[in-house]
Order: sequence, then structure tokens, then C-alpha cells
Amino acid sequence: MAIDVGEKRIGLAFASGVAKLPRPLATVIHNEEAFESILATTQQENIGTIVVGLPLNSDSKPTNQTVYTEAFISKLRQKTGIPIVTCDEALSSKRAKQELVARRKHYQKSDVDALAATYILEDYLQETGKV
Repeated sequence: MAIDVGEKRIGLAFASGVAKLPRPLATVIHNEEAFESILATTQQENIGTIVVGLPLNSDSKPTNQTVYTEAFISKLRQKTGIPIVTCDEALSSKRAKQELVARRKHYQKSDVDALAATYILEDYLQETGKV
């Protein structure tokens, strides 16, 4: 499962261990119940690894959003025994928005977040050779 962490919403994507084809799963409102929703999803989907998109600037250096995401990862690690890895999320939200615009259908911001998580998972699977 991949997670695109935002201050308002958290995008989730999933790929089965067999097909390894990432797909948008859900968007969770980033509030006090967010971790409970994520943990319920990991149990429901039998998740073995969580990939969190790590925002870096164009020089691959940390940003304020990097620090925010790392704090999120730290809390998530405390709440789950599932291995958590990070993957550069460079332009995943921009790519998602461009794809949704190209489809010429109405979309919501939550659609962008879930699709961005899909791109993060796709990049991770390609980088690790797990595709």
C-alpha cells in the first residue's frame, strides 16, 4: 500500500502481491481518526509493506513538507508493525492532476490524492524491481 500524505487529505493506493498493478484505493481526511482508518485498511487489504511518498525539493533536499511527512511516518510506525519504506514522490500530485484533466471528466481533490499515491507505489515497484 502507498500513502500520499497531505495536511488535509491522505491518498491511499494498493497493489496486490500477485498482479502488482497499483490502483487508487481511498482518500482519508487527515484528522485524528486518520491513523485508525489507515490501520483498518491495512488489515482489510492484508498489507505487507507501506510505502510513503517523501516530498523532496528538486535538489533532493528536505523541505518543510518532508519534516511533516517524517513526523507522520514516525506516528504510523508507533501504531503498526508493518514495515514502512519511503519513496521520492516527485511531482506525483502534478502528474495525477494532469491525468485527471486529460480524462476530461469532473474530479475532486481526493481523486488527485489517491491517484498520486498510485504513482508513488508504481515508482516504488519499478525502483525495487518488484513489477
